[in-house]
Amino acid sequence: MSQPLTLSASRTPNPDGSGYSENPWFDKLTTSGWLERCSISRQPPEPVIPITGRVDVALLSHAETPLDIGRPASDIYAYLADFSRQVEWAHTYLAVEALAAGPLRVGSQLVIREKQDLHWDKGAYTIIADRAGPTYATHVEVAALEPARRIAWRTRYEGGPLDGVRGEWAFVLEPVDDAITVVRFRAAWLGPESTLAAFGLELLRQGCPVDVLARQVDRAMHNIRTILEGRAESVIPRPQAEESATPSTDSSLRSE
Repeated sequence: MSQPLTLSASRTPNPDGSGYSENPWFDKLTTSGWLERCSISRQPPEPVIPITGRVDVALLSHAETPLDIGRPASDIYAYLADFSRQVEWAHTYLAVEALAAGPLRVGSQLVIREKQDLHWDKGAYTIIADRAGPTYATHVEVAALEPARRIAWRTRYEGGPLDGVRGEWAFVLEPVDDAITVVRFRAAWLGPESTLAAFGLELLRQGCPVDVLARQVDRAMHNIRTILEGRAESVIPRPQAEESATPSTDSSLRSE
């Protein structure tokens, strides 16, 4: 577990302990205008808290939400392993594109177009394309497809406030009985730690919560349960070539 860091907003500690380096992300974060929710503009407002603060990188970068869902594990797996449908429940996702045709397999790569508005209020089957915030690409590699048990993938951000940050994501399915399954959604941003710390410090500086990742993961899990238990109606058009982002196993929810 990473320890909280005490940082200057414009400098970050060198990994070898030799001192501090200028932090290029500070200027990008405070002048690019991407943090609309926290009222950042090209001329940053007065800080809400002092410019030096403590950033709990572990709190910022790790999340897990477990929920009971009233569906068999096989049905849940079929839905969650269809990456083309992640825009239906993931807060930041705008579009998912597979980089190769054919069924999704371990090693398959995709690109996700995302927007970060620092909210966690997206409902099932909605998207946040019309909100303020930076858009960026996320490169995805599928790491595990274990039917009715586990789905995992690795990510790397390109652009946005976390440019270059790597991540690991997973769904773990634990059947309770034939009709109820515990689903655990786990997410972790792995670093570089200096980028994570600069991002967290800027959130604190503007009075925003550091645990935005955890809040968005929690909202995603509640959206997933709402969808799978049939308590929401889709308003998002289905992709034309959805088979390019779906797993090689049959999907009983494909037409839902």
